[in-house]
Amino acid sequence: RGWAGPTGAGATSLAPTGMGMQQDLAKPRAPGSAQLAPVRCPAEAQGPLNSTEHMGAGGRSREILADEAGEAAGGNSAAIAGQRGGPGTARIALVVATVVVDALAPLLQEHAARTAGFESSSMVLAETMSYYLGGLVLGGAWGGLGGLRRCVRPTRYVAFLPASAAFSISNFLTYVAVRGLGASQFYLLAQLRVAVLAVFLRVWSGVRQSIIAWLALVQLAVGMVVLVWFKANAGLAACNYTGARGELLTAIGGNTSKAAQGGVVQAAEVVAEAAASAVERAEFVGGVVALAGVVLSSAFGLIYLEWQLKAHSQDPLFIQLHQMNSFGAAASLVIHMAHTTDAAGTAQELPPATVVSIMATSPTRNTTADVAAAASAAASAAAAAATSHQVGDSSVSPGWVWQIASLWFCIVARGVLSGSVLKELDSIAKGLIDVTAIVLCTVVQIGVEGSESADGTVLGIQLLLLLSIVSYVVARASSPQVSQGLKVSDRPMLELRDMQGARHSPKVL
Repeated sequence: RGWAGPTGAGATSLAPTGMGMQQDLAKPRAPGSAQLAPVRCPAEAQGPLNSTEHMGAGGRSREILADEAGEAAGGNSAAIAGQRGGPGTARIALVVATVVVDALAPLLQEHAARTAGFESSSMVLAETMSYYLGGLVLGGAWGGLGGLRRCVRPTRYVAFLPASAAFSISNFLTYVAVRGLGASQFYLLAQLRVAVLAVFLRVWSGVRQSIIAWLALVQLAVGMVVLVWFKANAGLAACNYTGARGELLTAIGGNTSKAAQGGVVQAAEVVAEAAASAVERAEFVGGVVALAGVVLSSAFGLIYLEWQLKAHSQDPLFIQLHQMNSFGAAASLVIHMAHTTDAAGTAQELPPATVVSIMATSPTRNTTADVAAAASAAASAAAAAATSHQVGDSSVSPGWVWQIASLWFCIVARGVLSGSVLKELDSIAKGLIDVTAIVLCTVVQIGVEGSESADGTVLGIQLLLLLSIVSYVVARASSPQVSQGLKVSDRPMLELRDMQGARHSPKVL
């Protein structure tokens, strides 16, 4: 620790001030002088000992100590919580609320993605703008002009830029993945970011994992591959169409005899079924690709965000969310405007009834020429079937507005709660919350859609993946915590400083 203390005549006294005590370690007092007893130095005392020259706290002044204490509070919050005891009521409520919101968000996203008039770019824009503008409003209400100045800090905008970009990419890819894989499947497979997090943490901060934890991660990756392989084979067994135009025409041509025997209506049903199957197959492939993007981007964003939240824990969470979403709000606005312009300039797709009309009015109904005449309309029918089997009425109804409002509230609450968990708890707690939310999401989906929507093999693979995640979290929690990156302020320091100016050599008689 630092050294300070009173000085004798012509000499410098060095007295350790650790634990608030002062003791004279200088040369023995002259006979007749009073011996100084240890005196406790209060922090509120004024004078030389509490001025900027005071070095009794590792060479740092009282003002610097206050700033360092505020910054170190977030980094040491987990250790302090462990010393104080178990989690309180507020933390239990935080965990429960996060589990419920994390379980409901994918279900609402899946339902909204299959609703007419819904645009994922609009929802992402609404989410990021809620964080950005909400942080400004709360900052002004909380601290007035000083709160606004605390929000608008360019250095913090730049600091949160990588995390903001990563989460913006993840938000856009989430809707694609949920549409192609389903809510429970996507949310389960998205936990592969736990393995990516382990690799990133090993490279980022040198955090080591136990052998059991690495084996659990390997089991998790293998289970994901098995699940994707099973889903792909199940999709191929359900239909033999891949969605390409050539194979779609082959399917139409192969059923021309059925068109001759059963009429145009039966042939049109075959075309519609082939188009719907092709769209489902394309959605599944797109969902897998989007899942990979979500895993990589969200893993990096979580690591970087946790680092920034705890490095500047003296700022309120709404200010940090405002700073993090500054880039995301601007990027979402640009993407939404570009998407709206492209949608306005795109020609209307031919409805599936166009195929039936072309085949019905054709003079030759079962020839190859008839099939070729409907080829261009068949491709448009495949694209239109993507929306025809997902959406119903496109009118804006009060129920539609309520659904979009519920989704907006859920995803905004999910972001706020996730930030609170990363700031107040740690990544282990976040992993346990995600696992619990997966189970709750699957249970809710089965309860809503019925037991016939549950596949025994898929549920078994999900259970194995959940066990892998739980094994990893438990192995990581039970492993000894090794502190590898202590701050300078947390390390013992010994500094010898002279408070009386330059030293003078004793006079030699």
